[in-house]
Amino acid sequence: MDLIQEMLKYSNNLFKEAFSLCNDENDAKDLVQETFLSVLIIVNKGVIIENIKPYLLATLKNKYVDYYRKKCSTQYTENFNDNLYFDEPSENTTTSLKYDKLNSIRHELGFIVEEINK
Repeated sequence: MDLIQEMLKYSNNLFKEAFSLCNDENDAKDLVQETFLSVLIIVNKGVIIENIKPYLLATLKNKYVDYYRKKCSTQYTENFNDNLYFDEPSENTTTSLKYDKLNSIRHELGFIVEEINK
């Protein structure tokens, strides 16, 4: 049987598994599509897959882990930038210096988070 037909034979099972992981139909479809693409790329490189079903399921779960990490880090970045707000300083010079230092730290932390997410 052709590899693509073999993979398509398990598409419903993969979709059900993906949906049970992410609870979103569109994300589940994307995960299945990414799984198929990943397996086709691996096979194109010359890797021989003897038992396709467990390989597809393992690849799907790995793709879900990547998806979940990306989703969490994106939410963290958005929340991070929203929560790091400091009030304007008063006329006190010491307070003004602390404000400047805090904003400098906020800027650096935001930059670090953006670099990590690349």
